[in-house]
Amino acid sequence: MKSPLLFVALDDLGDKEQETLQAVRELDQVPGNFGYKINLDCLMAGGIRATIRKLPASRLVFADTKTWNGKRTVTDLTKLLVDAGVDYFNVWIQADDQLAGAVKATEGSKTKVLGVTVLTHYSDDWCKMYFRRSLEKTVVFLTQRAKDLGLHGVVLPGTCLSVVKDSDRIKTVPGIRMENFKDNRHKQEVTPKFAAQNGADIVVCGSPIMKVSNKASAL
Repeated sequence: MKSPLLFVALDDLGDKEQETLQAVRELDQVPGNFGYKINLDCLMAGGIRATIRKLPASRLVFADTKTWNGKRTVTDLTKLLVDAGVDYFNVWIQADDQLAGAVKATEGSKTKVLGVTVLTHYSDDWCKMYFRRSLEKTVVFLTQRAKDLGLHGVVLPGTCLSVVKDSDRIKTVPGIRMENFKDNRHKQEVTPKFAAQNGADIVVCGSPIMKVSNKASAL
């Protein structure tokens, strides 16, 4: 069983900057292969390059932009992210051929584009309403489309890992929850062990680390 790359979600960086950065300093003392995920609102409030510079240079950065826009806008945003040294960022796969410029803009850089399939907040019924497919079939369809578009990987619910196990795209799973941590934010949450056993390359975990008193221990 491989050990996925972990991104710690810094969802409060925009509202509670000093508190969050203090937590980052504590977390950064923990050995291991992990980085930090930053939400779109934080990047907009502080500016992409300035926000990235607040984080340890030794850690990878995932910009959670969830971009869906016209070709020029998506391409220009990609250039800004590449220039800032972002390692991963995500787009909606449904933007389809509008993503061609973004993919091209990452050529020769370390930045990788991940396509969002279905958010972990949504259910099988939601997929049937909007896609006329089950959750699993929607994820399979969009993962193949991501490959056709040249995206480097996908973001998908961990509950659907088994149906795309043969895909060669990077598989990123948000909504990671330890068994002893409960909330109601995600309908498709899985444990770190489940994600690792079922082929996740990247996992994202926020609240179970950032919302407890001993964050380093949780990490």
